[in-house]
Amino acid sequence: MRSTATFLYDARRLGHTPGLDRDAILDNLQPLKMPRPQPEFLRPPEIRELLEAALRHDRKTFNLTREEKQGLSLVRLLAAMKLQSTPREFVFGLGGELPSSQTQATLKRLVRDFGAPPFNWQRLRQTTASYLVNAAGIFGAASAYREARQLGHSVSVAERHYTDVIRDIPKEAQNLEQAMRIVDLADAIIAAAAHTPSEESAGGTKAAVGG
Repeated sequence: MRSTATFLYDARRLGHTPGLDRDAILDNLQPLKMPRPQPEFLRPPEIRELLEAALRHDRKTFNLTREEKQGLSLVRLLAAMKLQSTPREFVFGLGGELPSSQTQATLKRLVRDFGAPPFNWQRLRQTTASYLVNAAGIFGAASAYREARQLGHSVSVAERHYTDVIRDIPKEAQNLEQAMRIVDLADAIIAAAAHTPSEESAGGTKAAVGG
């Protein structure tokens, strides 16, 4: 819009638009109001499909198997993955920070080859934010503030761009896994992350990632 206004002012100054004055430009060149798109979050069946696709992907790529069940928390998951990555500095990636091209390739592979529902990183943020703000048993009365803080945004930005209403969350849910009804899949992911790959599996991992 700024470039359009500049063009019209220059045309008026050069005498190309004698019937157009400054007031007419200001009055008529207004932003077009567009409806705000609603945040798109994944429903429990889609979340399950995504996590099941991730497990299928990892079992094929890294030859992981399930061990005993454990309770899930993000800290425990990352801790288990960190143990497997030692002595590397990063949890993800073999020799350094994981490039964005590789994460995008994994996203496409999950959808194309392993049955994950269509998703992107923004939609995952919107999903997590919506469940955090709607599950009364997680943050209670401070849910809007705490959810926005985890996103790194103000409450107003989070409400406009990230959260929507979810009405079918179990009242007894105390964490995201219970709210999303994915406790069993979360246990499977923890077990897979804690599994110690064999030398043959490690070689397969490098070949898969390198390819």
